[in-house]
Amino acid sequence: MTDTNGEEVPTPVGQETVLVVEDDKGLRPVVIRQLKDLGYRVMEAQVGSSALRTLESDQVDLLFTDIVLPGGWSGYTIAKHASMRRPALKILFTSGFPEMKLDGNDEVLSRRVPSMPP
Repeated sequence: MTDTNGEEVPTPVGQETVLVVEDDKGLRPVVIRQLKDLGYRVMEAQVGSSALRTLESDQVDLLFTDIVLPGGWSGYTIAKHASMRRPALKILFTSGFPEMKLDGNDEVLSRRVPSMPP
C-alpha cells in the first residue's frame, strides 16, 4: 500500500470481530477473505435469524450487513434488533442496489447513522 507520495505505508491490521450478513454466495467469501486478510476475526450469516443468534451468543464488534436479504429480514431489521440488544454495536450497511438508502423514519437507525444530503 502506498501513500499519495508513492511511499510504502503499512497495511492497517484489525483485531475486532466482524459479523458479515450477506446472502450472495459468490460475494460473501470475497468479503470474508478481504476482512481476514486485514486481520479481522470474521463470522458469517446468510439470513437475519442466524445473524441474531450469532449476535446473542458471540462477541461481535461490527455488524456488516447487506440491506436486501431473503427470509423476511432486511439489513435494517437486523440492525434495529441488534442495536436494541447491544447499543454499542457498530453497524455498516452495504448493498448491490444503488437505489437503496437509509430510511430516516427509523428512530433507532436515524440517531445512530448520520444521513447524507441528497
